[in-house]
Amino acid sequence: MAFYWVVAGGYDTLVPLFGREGLGMSTVGVGGVFAIAVAAEFVVLYPAGSASDRIGRKRVLLPALAGLAIMMAAIGWAGSAVALGILMGLVGLTSGSAASGPAAMLADVVPEGGSGTAVGVFRFFGDLGFVLGPLVGGAAASAFGFKAAFALLAAPVVVALLLVARTPETLRHREGRAGVTALDEEPGLPARP
Repeated sequence: MAFYWVVAGGYDTLVPLFGREGLGMSTVGVGGVFAIAVAAEFVVLYPAGSASDRIGRKRVLLPALAGLAIMMAAIGWAGSAVALGILMGLVGLTSGSAASGPAAMLADVVPEGGSGTAVGVFRFFGDLGFVLGPLVGGAAASAFGFKAAFALLAAPVVVALLLVARTPETLRHREGRAGVTALDEEPGLPARP
């Protein structure tokens, strides 16, 4: 939910408004900062997903979520188009690093035969973030200004960060023998059949 809240509320709603109204950027300029963010996200997606499979979901997701929260809150402080472009590049790096973790964690823990329900609930909350993010972001920008609105959009990412920090690592590493798995050293993980 937090990820889609940021994408719909921050990326898709507030950044164009802030660029245009707050910084006086042209439509092409706003498109340029989006291109920077998307390019940065594209560059980091595969390496972040690969690292998540090698070293663990939490080790990739925790710094990514922390960075995403910080960068989302910082966007409202951009004083120029160049600063916004730099911050959007950093947002792209952090959002790209955070993109694959939640679904991978879900795939790690969902019981056999329960994937349909799990994915349905996962998508429902993603869609809820997609709907609420722009509404809350737009209302906050109108009532309190862009700085407060971007900070408010970062709040669910902080909540997600705290939840991930309290969640045991879900990645299971394969041992040399076929069909044998070893759980990471964190207690409380159910054995996978």
